[in-house]
Amino acid sequence: MSTSEVELAGLRALLVSPEGADDDGDAPGIVLVHGAAGLDRATRELAERLGAHGFCVLAPDLCSRGEADPADRRALQDLDAAARFLGQREEVDARSLAVVGTGRGGTLAFLAGCTSTRFSCVVDRDGPVLYPELSEARPIQPIELLLNLDRPLLALFSTGDTTLLEQHLADANKDFELARCPVEEHEPRTLCFLRERM
Repeated sequence: MSTSEVELAGLRALLVSPEGADDDGDAPGIVLVHGAAGLDRATRELAERLGAHGFCVLAPDLCSRGEADPADRRALQDLDAAARFLGQREEVDARSLAVVGTGRGGTLAFLAGCTSTRFSCVVDRDGPVLYPELSEARPIQPIELLLNLDRPLLALFSTGDTTLLEQHLADANKDFELARCPVEEHEPRTLCFLRERM
């Protein structure tokens, strides 16, 4: 496994390539979206663990332009650019790209799954789909974009009421798995889902 720092679209990013990755283009790729703490140690360690399981992982630092919490539109543009960058790498199968996020990153992963055509599946780990209030930076509730979601979704929540999201997903006949489970179960469930769906 190799780990390096790269730059894309004016952002710093961590790139983790699995051991034995070469230019045959068969490695599945993951755009890993950090939470409110930024590209911290926990996110870096998760990227490395996913890389150890054979995924090529790109974790962009969405705060590296100096914004502590970039607006949704800016963040989604950056995630789309990250997916494009990852899909163009010789070792990556551009048809097998996932977006995975935790906390605020989970919300952005959900939104990316609803707005980008580059991802084959989505994992939202503890990312709320309802904001406490809307603002210029958060102009629409994530759940309102759910009808645009046309790829499999895994939604894992350690706390909170998931009834509304589950009902909306079921009513819209979406391909999803939703579970309330302890945080320590999120990673194994994520890996199982990604292996099945990519």
